[in-house]
Amino acid sequence: MKISMIAGAAFAAAVLSAGAASATTFATQIDVGRADVAGVGFEAESPVFNTNRDDAGNALGAPDQAGNSEGGFFSLGRDAVAVFGFGTSFGIDATIFEVTFNCNGPQNPGGSCNFNESVDVYVFNGAYTPFDTSFGLSDLTSLGFTYAASVPNGLANQTGGATVAIGGPFSFLALVDTSLQAGDGFDVDAVSVSAVPVPASILFLVSALGGIGFLRARRAA
Repeated sequence: MKISMIAGAAFAAAVLSAGAASATTFATQIDVGRADVAGVGFEAESPVFNTNRDDAGNALGAPDQAGNSEGGFFSLGRDAVAVFGFGTSFGIDATIFEVTFNCNGPQNPGGSCNFNESVDVYVFNGAYTPFDTSFGLSDLTSLGFTYAASVPNGLANQTGGATVAIGGPFSFLALVDTSLQAGDGFDVDAVSVSAVPVPASILFLVSALGGIGFLRARRAA
C-alpha cells in the first residue's frame, strides 16, 4: 500500500513538472499614461510595425526592429508609464527589448550606452481596468503595483534584450521611464514574460490521486 501511494505521488509530481514548463509570451495589451497618447481603454491590443514612435502597438508582439531603422518601436516618453497585459498570468522573469540608435559606446557594468535611457519594472497581480486619461506611477502604486527591477537601455538594446527576475505570479507589468537624458525616453520594441500554465486536467488528476491516497490511508487505519 505504501509503495502504491508513493508511486502515485511520484507520478503526480512528474506530470506537474511536465505541465509547469514555462512558455515565452509577448505583450498583447498596452495602456499608456502619457498625456498626448492616453485615451479610452487600452491604447493598443494588437502589434503593428510602422515608423510612428507614438503608436503604442509597436511595443506589442515579438521584437521587430532591425538595425538603425525608424520602424517597430514605441517611445515611452520621459518620466511616462505604460502597463502591459499578456493574456495570461506569468512569473519567474521578464525580458525588455529596447531600441537606441548608434548605441555603440563602451558599456559599463550598469549597461549604459551613448544615450542614458532606462526604465523601472513594476508588477501587479489582480484585475486591472485601463485608465481613460493620463496617469502616472503614483496611480499604479495605489493599485498595488510593486517595484521589481531597473533596466538600462545598454542592456535592453542587445539582441536578446534584458532579462530580469520578477517572481510571481502576476497578471500585469508596467514600465516607468527613468531616463536622465532629455528626449523621447526609453524606446520599447517588445516585452516578454514567462507564462507557466497549469492545465485543469492536471489539477484534476492530482486531486484524484490525493483522494485515492486518503481512502487507502483510512482503510489501513
